[in-house]
Amino acid sequence: MKYLALIATIGINNLAAAQGGVAAEWQLGQYSVSIGENCVITVSTPASKEIIANGFSNDRACKVAYLAQTNIPNAYVIGGAHILIVEQQTIQSKSCRRVSKALYLPTDGQAALSTTQIESGNCDGHIEPNGAMYLISALQNPI
Repeated sequence: MKYLALIATIGINNLAAAQGGVAAEWQLGQYSVSIGENCVITVSTPASKEIIANGFSNDRACKVAYLAQTNIPNAYVIGGAHILIVEQQTIQSKSCRRVSKALYLPTDGQAALSTTQIESGNCDGHIEPNGAMYLISALQNPI
């Protein structure tokens, strides 16, 4: 529950649902994030716009991951930076496989999608804060 409160306080607003090819958009602090077809991520601030190509190894769609059994985006604020978990699901017969990466939105510098990923043999559940830290560890500036 404490993570739900944290997420509510960081001001994530789901601005549009992904319907009929319309990209979903989220507002995280100064960042506006949308995910389009083939997992192309657009990150905008008042001063800039970045396009992050599909960071997964295929052209399938991806989406912002939600906290387990909710419609709340799996996102964190760590050290002033926003982290949004992006996932790609593969459903085959009666099984579901999930690959998760982190979209790192630092207080200064460029947004980046983690090269590190977490794979899961199911599509239930969500990435905890320690998992988010693991995903962005290579993207953070050393202290």
